[in-house]
Amino acid sequence: MLDHLDQPNLASQVRITRDHWVREVIARVELSPDRLRIELDPQACQRLAEHEFDEVADPEPLPTYVYQPTVHKRSDHITLDLNIQIKRHDGRRIILAPDGKDLIIPSQIKPKPHIVQAIGQAYAWLEQLSNEGASITAFASQVGVNDGFIHRRLNLTKLGPKVLAGALAGTLPPRINLDDLYRAARDLDWTRQIESLGLGDAAAQ
Repeated sequence: MLDHLDQPNLASQVRITRDHWVREVIARVELSPDRLRIELDPQACQRLAEHEFDEVADPEPLPTYVYQPTVHKRSDHITLDLNIQIKRHDGRRIILAPDGKDLIIPSQIKPKPHIVQAIGQAYAWLEQLSNEGASITAFASQVGVNDGFIHRRLNLTKLGPKVLAGALAGTLPPRINLDDLYRAARDLDWTRQIESLGLGDAAAQ
């Protein structure tokens, strides 16, 4: 939407100012399983175009929006249509592009704490099992979980170096969740792991 409004001074404002104007120009938002539609108020857009913003010395970086909406202009409103799909992600729903890729690339790269914790626990458990020589069943009883959970967690130690590095550094696409990593780790071929996650070689580095 900021790209469509073509107001670089707005994009560089502090969040509270930017969000105020975004709410001003949006007349309606419709979300369906395959489409996101934003309806803009032309009069509010005109007021925004005429507004003079103060310069911000250190503007907050904005995410990168990979896909562009289809724009429909009428006398009483402007609509931005974006084809989407909705996916459950770590207990919540996120909006993705129709091909399953991310709509947005975050401006700040941060690892997901629960993924880092799961991988760390997997390697710690693997080391404990190796040192103690205990069976999975005995170890599961010791840590208070079932055998299946231990096996599932340990699979994370089979992730290839590029996928593992991306998960720990937070450089994997936001759409990839812990369940995706579990599924990828079932394949011992590191190249196929990258393919199953929908990554190119460079994206996983």
